[in-house]
Amino acid sequence: MSRAVETVKNLGHFFELEGEFFDSLRGKLKYAERPTYIQIISRLETIDMYAKLNELKECKREWEASSVGLRQVFYDIAKPLIQIHSDDFVDHDYLSSSKLKDIAELSGIPVSVLALEIDHDIRIARLPPVCFYLDRPSSSYL
Repeated sequence: MSRAVETVKNLGHFFELEGEFFDSLRGKLKYAERPTYIQIISRLETIDMYAKLNELKECKREWEASSVGLRQVFYDIAKPLIQIHSDDFVDHDYLSSSKLKDIAELSGIPVSVLALEIDHDIRIARLPPVCFYLDRPSSSYL
């Protein structure tokens, strides 16, 4: 999947072709492949946040009525989306509520819970590695 996305991106018109590209992929999927497709799209690092959210919304719109089992899949992709794109949620030290709302709608997880997850991921990413050892009891250093 990553190679296919890279090939389309290298054509120089991914933004213009992404809809057709994803429509074509979705149309070729068997019913049983839908959960895996959703998971793959959510974890691809070669797709920007906007394209990814657009495709995931389209998947949910098209498939939600035909499969109750996809609810759990959409719930489960929230954390990887946040982890991969945590920096995309913050612009000039402000949290982007629209992107957060999109993930909340996809996953069924409240915005407040997702915001805490983003805050946690950003704080961990900014801490130097030595900080992870500072909360250990002093006897563990002996």
